[in-house]
Amino acid sequence: MTQLNQTNTFTIAELTAFFRNQEAAPTIEVTGPSGSGKSSTLTTVLPNSSNRLLARNVGIIQTSLIYTLLMLNEKLMPDKVLIRVKVKAFDALLVKAELTETLIEFIYLNRDDLEEVEVEDTFLKRILDPENRAYHYYNYVKKNNEAGVEGFPGLDTLQEKIQDLYLKVTDGLREEVREREKEGKSLHPKPKKRDFYEKVINERLDDKLENEIKSIYGWFEQLYAFVKNEILDICDRQE
Repeated sequence: MTQLNQTNTFTIAELTAFFRNQEAAPTIEVTGPSGSGKSSTLTTVLPNSSNRLLARNVGIIQTSLIYTLLMLNEKLMPDKVLIRVKVKAFDALLVKAELTETLIEFIYLNRDDLEEVEVEDTFLKRILDPENRAYHYYNYVKKNNEAGVEGFPGLDTLQEKIQDLYLKVTDGLREEVREREKEGKSLHPKPKKRDFYEKVINERLDDKLENEIKSIYGWFEQLYAFVKNEILDICDRQE
């Protein structure tokens, strides 16, 4: 589904044709990890008018709330912008990767005090604002929670769901890891302790805790719906 933001006297057909022609234009692709200098390189190639736009995506101020394809076209007046939003289905795999890695790291760091540890705000922030910048939800969620937006998923609810998952994952975890370490004494090279924790935790998440994982996915899916509807409202959704 494609949504178009209709500005001034443009018709939907004219906007569709504009985007079609724009996408047919020659392109330059620059790839690399975050901070490798992609945007900085492009600023040396493009004119100053374009650099003013790209300057907002260089260095520590850059962000990636949504996957964005920025297309520049001198046919538009300086104060005109055309926005097309392609709506994608919720992807639980993005959440799973961050949740699993954060949970493993959290459990391993607290492996000597598993019974006394509780999921805190820093844990939630890491899941909602992952280091790879795949998405940035924490401030958005906190702001809407503080504003009391009706039906908006709460941080406290997410914390409860993850705490429940944590308790079930860590139940008898140390004992099982010790058994795996005994069984693995003959392995070469010898696995590290963290490797055993990671293996056991992944097995438990995949085999025994499907309902708890789906409950967390449901929270994120509800959040996704709010984000999607807010973006479409900004774009003055056209059916």
